[in-house]
Parts: sequence; C-alpha cells; structure tokens
Amino acid sequence: MISSGRMTSAEQAAGELEVSVRTIERDLESLRDSLGAEIDFNRGRGCYELTGDKVRLPALTLSAREIALLLIAERSLRLHHAAKLNKRYRDEIHPVFNKLLDPVRHDKKLMDEVRELARSIVFYRPFAPERPVMHEYSKLLSAILDRRRVCMAYKAAHGTLTERNVDPYYLVNNGGDWYVIGFCRLKNEIRTFALDRIYNPRTLEHGFAIPKDFKIDDYLEKGFGRMQGGKTEAIRIKLWGTAVAWIRRLIWHPSQKIEEKRDGSIILCLDCPMTDSLVRWVLQMGGNARVLAPASLKALVRTEAQVISANYR
Repeated sequence: MISSGRMTSAEQAAGELEVSVRTIERDLESLRDSLGAEIDFNRGRGCYELTGDKVRLPALTLSAREIALLLIAERSLRLHHAAKLNKRYRDEIHPVFNKLLDPVRHDKKLMDEVRELARSIVFYRPFAPERPVMHEYSKLLSAILDRRRVCMAYKAAHGTLTERNVDPYYLVNNGGDWYVIGFCRLKNEIRTFALDRIYNPRTLEHGFAIPKDFKIDDYLEKGFGRMQGGKTEAIRIKLWGTAVAWIRRLIWHPSQKIEEKRDGSIILCLDCPMTDSLVRWVLQMGGNARVLAPASLKALVRTEAQVISANYR
C-alpha cells in the first residue's frame, strides 16, 4: 500500500484493511523501529512513501505440521471442490502454495517430514464422471458471476437431448458431483442440472436477477439426496437389523426424526418429496426396511422390488 502510493492516512488504511487506526500506527512504528524503514508523509503527493532503501519483511516461519496442513487443504481444494477446473486456480491460487514452500524447499529433513505427514490423509473417490466437465464448469461459473443466461443442450436420464435456456443461479457440489441450479425457460421453473449431462453451454446477452425470495438452502432441503421437487410427504419407514446402525450414521434429511421401539427396531420419519433417489435409497436397505407411509411410496418400492425379483428368476 505504501509502495504503490495508496496510503493517504492511518484512518484510510485502517478502513481499507478493516483494522483499527491504532493497529496501523503500531505497524508503522514497527516498520520504522524494528526494520529501519524510512517512511515519511509526502505532503505534495498527499500520501505516505518509502524514502530510503527497500526493506525485506521477515520470512514466515511454519512448522512441518503447519505446512502439511496447508498442503492437505490445497489437495482438498483441488480434488473435492473442483478448483482444478478453473484456470484462475492454476494461474493464481496454486502458485501461492508454491511460494509458501520456497523458503523451506532446501531443508530436506523438514520436507521429508512434511511429505510423511501429508501422506497420512488420503482422498479417494471410487467413482468418476463419464466425461470431464472442465469446460462446462468454467462457462457456467462465468455466467453465474456475470448474471448472464446460458443456452445449452441437456441430456435427460432416458437419453433425450433438448436445448435449454437457463438462468444459472448456483453451482452445487453434491457428493463430489457438480450441478447447476437455475431457472429453466423451457420448463418455466427452477431445475437442477448435472454438469456431466450438459453440452456446449454458451453465454447469452440476456441478464437475470435471482429472485429475492429464492433461498438455496430451502430449495436443497425440499429434495432428497441429489434430486429436488415435488410435494412434501410425511415418510415413515420401519428399520431393523443392520439397517438401524446404518441409518444412525448420518442425518439423511433436515426433517429426520427417529422413533425407538422396544424390540430394537426404529421408525424413521422424514418430511420430503418422493423422488427416484428416495426409492433407490429405501431399496439399498434390502430386507431390513419396510415403508409404512405414504401408500404411494410403498407402491413404488414394491413395484421396483418386483421388477428386481423378476430379473433373477
């Protein structure tokens, strides 16, 4: 700030850096007294300036544990938040981590310790998208930031390809997969689109504004798993055996409640839409689960189970 001539007063610097004026004054004193920096106020230019030789700030000292934690965080950023898909990550963020390591790269003993600590954390994803979505991610991110409508081809689950004009509101990472949530002009409602089913997105000149009454958290809670939409139903499922411990591991939905039974079984109560994800989720528990309500969900699970049974006759 001083080198670029942007510091016009302690008050201005405090406001820009969001600290107190006293903090700025102490920092100036430290630069002058501890580092011998010659800092004066140039009345002609109306700003502080460095009048003597440039001073070098002391290097940041990090322990092996701290460096390992930074590297683990960087790996998490790349692998689970798709930052690697963005050119800005490669050009701006990744070099920052490299700069942090520059002062200690020569210390073989320290770097060996860092590598050993960093290897203690493993990020493993057994499944991967059918195709990379780097292009789609970058296009949609730009459209979201610029508040611009996109035109794209979208392949439905049954394979039909349709052209959609979408106002993209949010990019969401759900279980390692990326989705865009926005207003679909074709369906005239808010929809969720999987990035690996989007083809050739292009930004249009039409702008948009996210409705003030649209809350992303409320929208996500109205679904189950990775699917949203539909009328909220009062779901009741009885579970026993190994399914009980499996259900207790996670909060499957914000509305989740569990009723304990004397025989060790439980009744899982959810208020959510009946989506395909919900039906498949119930079927995962095999013979240790039975839908009690609503009757429509019971019928869907029964039909699917009968089809599965028929496939193995």
